[in-house]
This record gives sequence, structure tokens and C-alpha cells, in this order.
Amino acid sequence: ELTYYFIAGTMNEAVAGYRFLTGKAAMLPKWAYGYVQSMERYENQDELVETAQKSRELGIGMDCIVQDWFTWPDGEWGQKSYDASRYPDPVTMINKLHEQYVHYMISIWPTMAEGTPDNAEFAAKGLLLPACTAYDPFKKEARDLYFDQLKRTHYSYGTDAWWCDSSEPFTPEWSRLMRMEESENYREFCTEAGLRMSYEYANAFPLYHAMGIYEGQRGAMQEHPEVPEKRVCNLTRSAYTGQQRYGTIMWSGDTSASWETYRNQIAIGLHFCASGLPYWTMDIGAFFVKRGLNWYWDGDYDQALRVLRMDKLLDKHIRKLTKNGVITQLLAAGETMDPTALFEAAHAAKGVCANLGLVKLSEAASEIAEEFRPGNPRRFTDAEVKEKLAAIAALYNKTAEGIQRYEEG
Repeated sequence: ELTYYFIAGTMNEAVAGYRFLTGKAAMLPKWAYGYVQSMERYENQDELVETAQKSRELGIGMDCIVQDWFTWPDGEWGQKSYDASRYPDPVTMINKLHEQYVHYMISIWPTMAEGTPDNAEFAAKGLLLPACTAYDPFKKEARDLYFDQLKRTHYSYGTDAWWCDSSEPFTPEWSRLMRMEESENYREFCTEAGLRMSYEYANAFPLYHAMGIYEGQRGAMQEHPEVPEKRVCNLTRSAYTGQQRYGTIMWSGDTSASWETYRNQIAIGLHFCASGLPYWTMDIGAFFVKRGLNWYWDGDYDQALRVLRMDKLLDKHIRKLTKNGVITQLLAAGETMDPTALFEAAHAAKGVCANLGLVKLSEAASEIAEEFRPGNPRRFTDAEVKEKLAAIAALYNKTAEGIQRYEEG
């Protein structure tokens, strides 16, 4: 059964009626209405600080910088602590950003790999969803524990905002090599979610996840009134009715770079905000780019530079592919067939290759990542995985030839 509510009046009156039923929208911090700088991804604390300093030197406005995934120690996906070799002093790092008047947002996940301290703590208390590594936000005890773990690390370091990635938290569409119809994606999501919770709760996961973040941060501020108050700011990939109460901004996910996508995003944003949830955004430069290797073959350096933004970053990513980089790490993981190493190496390769426009390599790495994503059932035998890795090696060698031609001018 469904309950329908009809709210009559002007657009403003309709939104007011929706807010009457579901709650008022929380006010975001003032800086959140400015420019938020992000990329996939800054790899250590020096890169973050240097990027903020460079923006100030060039007179480029920046209100917040985002640290994307993989801040955790190697092999500890979703663990809420830093890899000390790359982020040796997060307090000093964040203080240096604040000295530049730049706020700091970090990517956090509702999933925590098996074997991590965070996962073990949830498992010991029976607060994980069945047969997966995601916590159960429908239980207040689980929401409290999740933010308590954040308090021990990121919140206590001075983090200003949260990027709640993968807040669905099930993403079977990532195992697809081709884009599917939205109805098919949603059917697969419902099937996946239904294995771990009642169907009627599946869409509400991000609502309760956001509730825990909001109430946890507000409670922490009450416990420590000597700490400067910060309004909650949560950039999240999923939303549900009433989520405007919890300081959330919905972002539209990993979009591709095309004029058609851009046109659709404008309509999507308008429709979303008309539903009564006021804060929505998208990746300015998209996440996936469609042109790539031909930039190196044709020597079109300026065009590649527009996507990667800085000479230093362009150089870094090229070397990452050709000099003991992400693809070689993936192939090395294939020698041992270690599931965790394969997943992390493939996920990293997928993202880097997508940012460079190397679509075939990105799609091939994505298939391996989904094969070994924690909680996903295996679809291929080890022999079939090795065949796929051999195909990646051949494609990588061809790509490396083009990159070498680029480097030689």
C-alpha cells in the first residue's frame, strides 16, 4: 500500500508543505556555497597543502578542498584512519589549509573491509548488515558507533565536512561494462539490497546514514563547547525524503563529459530541488572523460592539460601508468591472486585510466574490481581472471607506446 499526499498551492507553498511534513532544511556553513575543489585523487598531505597554496598564489578562489578515497592504510578499505606514510600529520595538514582559509572535506564510506579495526568493532557488536561489510544505520547503536569512530580520528583532527561516498550502499551497476536503463539498474539494486534488509527500507539507507553524521557531530559539539562550532556539511551520493534536515548536499555521482550529460544534469538538478530538497550539485568537469590516448598520439598537450589542470598532475599520471604504476600493480596482484590486493589495485587503475580518458583500460580494470569487491559473489574462475589480466597487459603495452610517443614529443 502507498499513502499519497497532495500539496496544493504555488511552488513555494508546495515546498513549504513538503517541509511541514518532512522537516525544515538545515542551514549549511557559509563557505559551502562557494567553490569546492576536488579531483580523483590527492595521494598525500603535501599535495593537498600545495594545491591550496598554489590557488592562493594564482588568485584562484577556493573555499574547500576534498580528499577523495584511499586515505586509509593499504588493504583497509573504508577504515577511518590515515595511512601514516602518506598522511603523517593530519592535524598540521588541516591547520595549514585553514591558514589559507580553505576548509577540508574527506571521503568516508559506510563499508569497512574485513580485517580492519573498524569492521571488527562493528562485527563484535552485531552491527553490520548481513553478508556484507556495510554497517546497519537503522540501529541507533550502529549510528553512534560510526560517528564515535570518526571522533577518534577525522573529527578530532579538525575536519570540516564529510563526503559520504557510496551511501546507497550497494552498487551492482559498477559490474556492468555498458550503461543500462535506469529501471534495470534499480531492479538490480533492489535485488542486492533485498538480500540484506527489507525492501521497504532499501531507499532509506542514506537518510539514516546522514542522520547519524548530523546527530553525531551536533552531539560532539555539545560535549566540547570549547571547540569552535561547525555547521554540519555532508556531500552525499544518495538521498531520501526528509534528508534536508541533516545538512546534506546531494551530488549526482560519477558523470561523463559530454554536452548531452551536461544538458541532462541541469534538468536533473531542477527536478531534484523542486522535490523540496534544496541542495544539489554535480562534478563541474565530470568524472569520466571520453577523449584520451589520442591526445598523446597527436601531441595535443594543451587539450590534455585542460582536463588534468596542471603540468605537474599530467606528468604524475602519465608516469603512474608507465613507471611501476597502477596497471603494473594490478598485474602484480594477479600473480598472487590476493582478493584484497586485486580489488584495490583494479579500483585505483579504473579511476586513473578514466580520468585520462583511457576508456578500454578503465572498463577492463572495472571488471576486475567488481569481481573482487568485498561482498560481491565471484563470477569468473581464477583462470578466467588471469586471461582478463593478460588482455589488460596487452592493452597497457599498446597504451604505453602511445604515451612514449607523447613524451618524446
